[in-house]
Amino acid sequence: MNDRDIVILFGAGASYGAGHVLPQVPPLGPNLYDALAAQYPDKWGSESHLGKMWAAQLRDDFERTMYEEVLPKVSSLSLLEWHRCVAEFFAGYRLPRGRRDMYSLLLSGLRTRGLLERVTLGSLNYDCLLEQAMLGLRLITDYMLDDFAPQESVPLAKIHGSSNFITDDLFSDRAYITHPNAMIECAFTALHVQNLESRLRERFSTYKPAFFPVLGLYSPDKPSILAPAKLQNLRNIFAERINRATAVVLIGVRPNPRDPHLWEPVAQSQASRIAYVGGEADYQTLMKLQGKAVHLAETFKAGAAPVLSTLGELRRN
Repeated sequence: MNDRDIVILFGAGASYGAGHVLPQVPPLGPNLYDALAAQYPDKWGSESHLGKMWAAQLRDDFERTMYEEVLPKVSSLSLLEWHRCVAEFFAGYRLPRGRRDMYSLLLSGLRTRGLLERVTLGSLNYDCLLEQAMLGLRLITDYMLDDFAPQESVPLAKIHGSSNFITDDLFSDRAYITHPNAMIECAFTALHVQNLESRLRERFSTYKPAFFPVLGLYSPDKPSILAPAKLQNLRNIFAERINRATAVVLIGVRPNPRDPHLWEPVAQSQASRIAYVGGEADYQTLMKLQGKAVHLAETFKAGAAPVLSTLGELRRN
């Protein structure tokens, strides 16, 4: 794994711009609350506890409201139950068969150019569209959660958790997370992404046993109620990959100083190529952190070819 000198990180803008996503494109942050409220009115809607207390604030600034208002006042157990909805919500997005999305096109291009064995992938997304694309190309995903990596696997660090990261049975641990800001270390596994939504509904349908998704809270620094040390270790590994990379590519990622675990390594990177695919305003924010960044395109669709061209020019040291 030491020869993986290219890091490609995907954010919400990548899934939003991936094309051919069903049932529709996933929402970006400003629209997330309303999307959750519409699909899960009992848990997130205007008549729910969450909605009655903070709906307007969540619409205005989801991250700040979650961190400053919700976390200090709501039990961690309640947040985890709400997170079950979030996991199911993002698990519902899928890539249709027979249609080429941008994730698949980029991965195919990397494989054709012999670059895939040099790449470490990262994703900030709760959805599993990237993994679906990998599955469609018969690529094996290594989530970098332990020391065992299947031969020919492609490393993918989901440093904010994922909809398919699911705990073991935590029924006996409920008492430890019934007050605000409680965290608990626990084991979790990565479910197969095929038919993920139905798999989650089955897991979440019982009171005992009790399974929960491992998701970083959508708040500054993306803290995790569950397995915080394990996710932090994953973040540390990914930061180290960024630090020693010869090329870093950021696709659909909004620079956010609220997440120093990611943006400090990006700012400090000595990579010879730092490429950005995203909006002009976000690129200008990135330039304040990392002056070497080059803006390749504003959208994933327009950026895939320039990314492949840029990485194809790299030579091994």
